[in-house]
Amino acid sequence: MDSKTLNGQRVLLLLLRETSPEQVYLLADAATWTGSELQVGAVRVRPFDVETNGFAPGVLPRLVGDESYLPTVERLAQDVAWCIPMLLEEPPAEALPTPGLLGGLAMGQAGELFLMQVR
Repeated sequence: MDSKTLNGQRVLLLLLRETSPEQVYLLADAATWTGSELQVGAVRVRPFDVETNGFAPGVLPRLVGDESYLPTVERLAQDVAWCIPMLLEEPPAEALPTPGLLGGLAMGQAGELFLMQVR
């Protein structure tokens, strides 16, 4: 998915804390293309995260490790064009904390995030 095409569309960010990636926060909001990156709420999203790490919302329920999060994930993933996992130092206050959300995660040397399907 090209970052520019998401301008004006609702996306779901999966924000993983850089210091402890098992701490996941969710934020769904409209994306704005700034000319070099997407702005989603207070979060700046690099094209790399959109185009390399992003995925279709239908995949999201298969990534959930803790079943208690399935209703939340299904609700937040409705009407979003794209899901974007990314590392972030400090998630914004409006992001929903969901510790243990993901079933599995691996990180590549170039910053790729590999989320494991568990269902």
